[in-house]
Amino acid sequence: MRTKTWTASLALAATLAYVTPDSARADGGTAGVDLRYGSININNPFFAFLVGDDDISLIGIDIYANKELSSGLTLGGRLPIAHARFDDDAQTTLGNLTIELRYKLRSALHSRSWLDSSFSIATADDDGEGAQVAAAFGAFWIPDPGLYLPNTNTARLIYNQQWNLQRNAHANRGLSLGVAAGAQFLSIDGAEDRFRIPLIIGAHLGLSAKAQALARLSTYWTSGADDGEDDFLHLLEVGLKLAGVGQGSLEILAYLPLDERYRDTFEVWGLTFGFRTRF
Repeated sequence: MRTKTWTASLALAATLAYVTPDSARADGGTAGVDLRYGSININNPFFAFLVGDDDISLIGIDIYANKELSSGLTLGGRLPIAHARFDDDAQTTLGNLTIELRYKLRSALHSRSWLDSSFSIATADDDGEGAQVAAAFGAFWIPDPGLYLPNTNTARLIYNQQWNLQRNAHANRGLSLGVAAGAQFLSIDGAEDRFRIPLIIGAHLGLSAKAQALARLSTYWTSGADDGEDDFLHLLEVGLKLAGVGQGSLEILAYLPLDERYRDTFEVWGLTFGFRTRF
């Protein structure tokens, strides 16, 4: 199964490189870090063996960089790190190293579309407390648990479409709407593989020259849930994007899983901070 996943990922990369024109080489790149803080209230016997009566505090640090190889094609890499504090103890572990590709399909005044793809390699700790931390963060991070889950290789492909409803592309105030959908395959050693379909609807509202309000509502369908039935998870993220932070920008988002088991049983919530700059 790992061989098939590797082959599919390499084939996708080769295809994107082949269809990208060589006439307009670009030198631009982006580097940044995504910081995530989360809390899971574990007054639940399912996790008692791990944390006793305490909550789990989670911190995720994703360091990444990408480079525009040619007009429309960007290649990047991501190093995720997970840290958890539980039962008066703390543990840090590496997540799954991830290769990312973005291919621009269309870019016009009022609309643009692109493909995002990624492949995560199983480098997370798969033994002891490190594996428990990786598993806890994978369960917390609904958008892409394959970044953290131990013994898991992940292939992901997402189509993104965005519409700019402003009168012109340079207006400081206005509304942009976006939708994204795709597929994700998680190949898990020693367990049933998972297939996921994400659907994401988002909006950006320009408040000033340097500030935007952000909102994203996401639904994730996953095959083979633990109860033997197909499973849906829902997530709301709301916050701000601030431009002109040094040479880059900063996103601050509240992370709010909406399903009963996240909201009531585990009382999960979080904050995410994303800083990025061009080089």
